[in-house]
Amino acid sequence: MRLDRRGASVVCRRMKNNASEGTRAVIRAFQILECLTHEIKGLRITDLTRLTGLHKATVFRMLNTLIGMGYVTKSPESDYYKPTLKILSVSNRLLSRYELRSIAAADIQRLADDSGQAVHLSVPDADETVIVEKVEVHSPFRLAFHIGRRAAMYSTGTGKVFLAHMPQDELEAYMARVPLEPLTPSTVRDREQLTRELAKVRRVGYAVDQEEATPGVGCVAAPIMDFSGRVAAAVSVTGAVAAIVGSVAQITPLVTATAENISHKLGYQSL
Repeated sequence: MRLDRRGASVVCRRMKNNASEGTRAVIRAFQILECLTHEIKGLRITDLTRLTGLHKATVFRMLNTLIGMGYVTKSPESDYYKPTLKILSVSNRLLSRYELRSIAAADIQRLADDSGQAVHLSVPDADETVIVEKVEVHSPFRLAFHIGRRAAMYSTGTGKVFLAHMPQDELEAYMARVPLEPLTPSTVRDREQLTRELAKVRRVGYAVDQEEATPGVGCVAAPIMDFSGRVAAAVSVTGAVAAIVGSVAQITPLVTATAENISHKLGYQSL
């Protein structure tokens, strides 16, 4: 594939003008990445200098930064630089989030029908869990949980699923960064207790919330894995805490089976 020099130059130069000083480094890095994706065999520093209009020293510095972050590699046999598959990994995670709702639609509807309770599909975002899809049921107990609702991870079933499957260093950083503020009388406030609970979640494969985030509300949640084995989302059955806690033995197999089915649709292959 040959690089369209004029077209690539337009792509690489966009947003260059009128940029504030604080954003120029970011813009330059993306200019270089965009240029590199146009040529399958890679580009040399002289090519990137011509296409971006940046100084050679700037291009060299940006390339070294991108190499250090794992987004670019340099051929050991030549002076050509190429993007790595890390870009594909990032884009796949983003695409899986957008596709998740349609992929999971039939499964979460079936889960709502079988459990007789509301079902939520959630994803992690920063230090919170966010509802991206839901299925309501006809019930005297009405939940005011809307799509886009955010909640603290430490106090919710879906959030505890995400925390339980975090790499240890990320979990430790979360614990140090996020205060365990009491949201209800049942909220976990002790880090050692939360650590023990997360270990149990990993062991049994699901998490339970008993009025820890919202008074009167309980849930059972299970992890949804993507093709790489990473927890991409969580599915939960949510309702009146008495109904949920009193039916955990019946609800849990439904939730975990639903999570496993969606995981397989996302390309996850269990061992």
